[in-house]
Amino acid sequence: RSCPNGTPMLQLSEYRSSPQPPAAMPFAAAAVLAAALNALPLPVIIVDAELQVLHINAAASELTAPGRSGLTVSQAGPGGIRLRARHRDDNATLQRLVAKAAGGEAGGAVRVRGHEADCPEEATLAVQVGPVPMHFAIPAGAADEGVAMICARELARPSRVEAAALGDLYGLTRAEADVAGALAGGVTAEEVARTRR
Repeated sequence: RSCPNGTPMLQLSEYRSSPQPPAAMPFAAAAVLAAALNALPLPVIIVDAELQVLHINAAASELTAPGRSGLTVSQAGPGGIRLRARHRDDNATLQRLVAKAAGGEAGGAVRVRGHEADCPEEATLAVQVGPVPMHFAIPAGAADEGVAMICARELARPSRVEAAALGDLYGLTRAEADVAGALAGGVTAEEVARTRR
């Protein structure tokens, strides 16, 4: 199956759980997880430490279509798909954050510009990079190198992510899911803290 931008849709049903999985992750469980990611309005991409795409959900596939945004995916060798940011400085920051998250650190955030000539104030995407939740299925062998999760948001198009969906998908409490949903929708950490006092 292909993504809207023509690249193959990578399915979590091909993956096995980590660490120390049984023989393979049950097909139904992997299919449910892939469907849950695809149902999120928030673009989500799972990559390895070298930005090789392991999974890309429907929203992220649309976002990375040619000419659509400052993030793009392209063929990288036989059967490989690699994520990159169009602006060289943003791409360097993205690589650094992914390497940190894949190595077990917190990762971080970067604002991504749409074109090489754009200045930082013209960024169109807010991108958050972090470790992949432990209960996610990942490719066999990928855990050795580390994986990271990338979530993106268009700054001009605030989106709402249902707290219940985040709680079910990531194993969050209701309070944690409320905070995560607010942050994903564009609310700043300071605003979240102020409203929850």
